[in-house]
Amino acid sequence: HLPLSLLLLPTQTMAALNKEYDFANDGKSVSEQEAVLKALPVRQLKSILDQRLVNHSDCVEKSDLVKKVLSKELNKALARPNSTFGDLTGFFYLCSLSPKYLLVVSHGYGAGAGDLDPIAQQLARGPLKGKDFIIFVPAAPLSLPQGGRGWWPLDVPTLMRRAMNGELEQLMSETPEGLNEATAKLSSSVTAICTEYAIEMKHVVLAGFSQGATVSVDTALSMSPPPGGLVAWTPVAARIGDWKKAIAERKDLRVFHSQGSQDPVVIPLMGQTIDTKAFGEHPKELLETFSFAGGHTIPPEGMEALKTMLAKISEG
Repeated sequence: HLPLSLLLLPTQTMAALNKEYDFANDGKSVSEQEAVLKALPVRQLKSILDQRLVNHSDCVEKSDLVKKVLSKELNKALARPNSTFGDLTGFFYLCSLSPKYLLVVSHGYGAGAGDLDPIAQQLARGPLKGKDFIIFVPAAPLSLPQGGRGWWPLDVPTLMRRAMNGELEQLMSETPEGLNEATAKLSSSVTAICTEYAIEMKHVVLAGFSQGATVSVDTALSMSPPPGGLVAWTPVAARIGDWKKAIAERKDLRVFHSQGSQDPVVIPLMGQTIDTKAFGEHPKELLETFSFAGGHTIPPEGMEALKTMLAKISEG
């Protein structure tokens, strides 16, 4: 689970973005929608527009705010929770009405889409505002008994016991049960968005944290054609041999990989193995690895690396 306080990002998410106001999907008539909105206080109308990244400084009367919320342009899904593409549902941001690029950000085990949604909000309101980008933050497919979501089941006690018994190398070469299915689901979402918005795969960046980073790596190294960029914040190492073979066939893939030297969840040796055995022969000008003195989190440098990669992908 990613401690958001360490990200120094806005913690407000769109989880409460008023699913009752998601008018494009609720079947209400325009008059019914208008009646709902007129009953809301002005500050809540402004909040809806703020969450959807829409400027309302030109609204003088409450009726102006209502009209803007109902506007056709707004309801083309500039910013929506609970959007489904392929096999996954998550937060969706359309930074312009003519998108050419796609960023997908995948959360870690035990978290949810809302955990990394502040990253999407920061980008959509900042460097990607008005740019030709879509941002999709999917929820992992599995609902966990202890709460949160996961990309595949984790038997933590067994994994720890095997690691302590000297089986770490073997663990890193295995394919966890459920990883193939998780990769297929993430791939389906990427394909669905690219198909709907006519986005080329070379204009796609996959980013993820922890277990979400592992799925992002596996997806980037299995899709054909591959995406243009991969940002892996502290991934769990898996099927290292397959990753090494796959990346050798993807010489144009831009890669960033970070690992905390004090990480108690994904031990540093895993990160080192990914760097040396999986990514070790990748062209140096396309690979950036970053080790930092910290735990299981995304460092500020990891966010900057994502912004840099997005800029490079969009610049061609």
